[in-house]
Amino acid sequence: MNIYKRLYEKYRKDAEKSIIESIVVGVGYCFVKLTDGRSGIAYSYFEYKKGCTFFGDNTDFEGLAAINLLKFLENTNTLVKSLGFACLNALNDANLTSQENGDIVNFLDLNPSSEIFMIGFFGPIVNFIKKAGVKSISILDKSKKVGDSDDFYAEFANAENPVLLLTSTSLLNDTFHGILEKIPKNTKICMVGPSTVMDTEIMKEYGINVLSGMKVIDAEGVQKAIKLGGGTPIIKEYCSKLTIKVV
Repeated sequence: MNIYKRLYEKYRKDAEKSIIESIVVGVGYCFVKLTDGRSGIAYSYFEYKKGCTFFGDNTDFEGLAAINLLKFLENTNTLVKSLGFACLNALNDANLTSQENGDIVNFLDLNPSSEIFMIGFFGPIVNFIKKAGVKSISILDKSKKVGDSDDFYAEFANAENPVLLLTSTSLLNDTFHGILEKIPKNTKICMVGPSTVMDTEIMKEYGINVLSGMKVIDAEGVQKAIKLGGGTPIIKEYCSKLTIKVV
């Protein structure tokens, strides 16, 4: 089963009885808050923006059951899918209260033999890794025109001690499964970014070892920041970083 169907089936019953209080589709992030206070965010992925309209009708989702957004997990429009993932992260919000706080850099267990592969460029993490003195670091980010795909995966195939930092936007642009098929089986995989679905049960099924994302702490602050076009540097002030070892 693909990960979208798996996530939908797990959260479907909760989504059917949970009510949407507010949503924001911002230029940087999508935000969903449920009437019981649970909130979630996901990156607004605009890959196929061909016009000014993303929804075919004028449905007011606020006041409706969350299932109306959760069903967007498999939508082919990446921005609509982003809203579905914000809803999913809101549904999972209550499960994060007892998880480990902290930045991903404290969970990588790097050593001089580590070979780091990064899909999605994360500047602060790159700086940390370079200072850690690893064997190598290779980066692929098509949106920022960093790296060559053929060279990246060729080097990856020959790695002896590979660690992959995989952007959670791979779930939004439908590259997640394709990436997992291309990498060596012995790869330690860390999913990184505010869109990360912090569900250890499901992510373990797909070979993910570490999850690093965000939990909304101040829903009002996050909502206002996203309305004003704020990105990660702003909304992180209203969230806490979470990193969880899966396996």
